[in-house]
Amino acid sequence: MENRNYKEMYLKLMRSTEAAVNLLIAAQQECEEFYVNASDEDETDNDTIKILSQR
Repeated sequence: MENRNYKEMYLKLMRSTEAAVNLLIAAQQECEEFYVNASDEDETDNDTIKILSQR
């Protein structure tokens, strides 16, 4: 039977999983910052859209 290095396979999987999670967290944080820093002009546009869609 072939000698497999399960520990190294496990560690590789965990490192890759952690990197993927960190990438998702960073993307979420960037989107949250973008949303929080949106200008008042954007909010006015959203209010206008809401009013027009209620007609």
